[in-house]
Amino acid sequence: MIRRATPAPRRSWWCGPRAPGALGIGALLALACAPGPQPCVTPGTCPTGEECLANRCVASGGEPVAPGARRVVLAPVELAVIREGRALRGLPLAVTFGRAGAPREALLLGFGGELRRDGELEAAFLVLEPVEGEPSAEDVPVRVSRVLERWRPGEVGGRRAPAAGEPSARGVARTRPALPLRVDVTAIVRRWRADPHGAAGVVVRADAESPDGATYALGSGRGRAPYLELYLR
Repeated sequence: MIRRATPAPRRSWWCGPRAPGALGIGALLALACAPGPQPCVTPGTCPTGEECLANRCVASGGEPVAPGARRVVLAPVELAVIREGRALRGLPLAVTFGRAGAPREALLLGFGGELRRDGELEAAFLVLEPVEGEPSAEDVPVRVSRVLERWRPGEVGGRRAPAAGEPSARGVARTRPALPLRVDVTAIVRRWRADPHGAAGVVVRADAESPDGATYALGSGRGRAPYLELYLR
C-alpha cells in the first residue's frame, strides 16, 4: 500500500493584528498562523535550574550544543526583500522588521546543497547582524517560516510570492542595545535535510510592531549578510 505524505500547512507570511490586502497572497493563504516554540531571551524565561543560551533553555552550566559538535557557516545563495507584497528592485542595504507606520518588510533567504552534508545535525541557527546606529526603542518578536516552493529574487512579490508553512521558529530582535538576531531553526533545517529535492528557503518577518522596528544588514552595504550556523556530529 502506498501512503501519501500529508502536505505541510500553508499560511500567510503576515501574522498579527491586521492582514495587508496589498500582499495579494492573503486570500490564497488565509490559514491562521500556527504558534512555534517560545524562544528564551533572559534567564527569567526559563524553568528553575535552566538558563538561556543561544535562545535555548538548557541546564545551568550546560551548552546549547553537544561538546565536540562541528560548526559550519553557510551564506545564502539567494536574498530578496518584499515590502507590502512587492519585491524591491535590487537588494537594499538593510531590512527593517516591525516598524510602526511603515510598509511591512519580509526577508527571503535561500540556501544551497551544502545543507545536506554528512553528519548528524545537532542544532541550526539563523543569524542576522544589526545595522549600527539605527535607533530603536523596543524589542521586536520575529518569526522564521519554511518556504514551500522554489523561488528566484526577480520573480517574487504579490501573487508570485512563494508559500510559507511549518515548521516555523520564533525569536526576539533585541534592540536595547542592538544585538545579533539568533533564531533556532533546527526543525526547519532537519526538514530540508530529509527532503533533498525540496526548497531550502525561509521567510523572516515581524510578529508585532514597535516605533522604530529592528534593522538588520544584508551584506550589500554596512554589516555582514545573514548566515546559517550548523552544528554537526
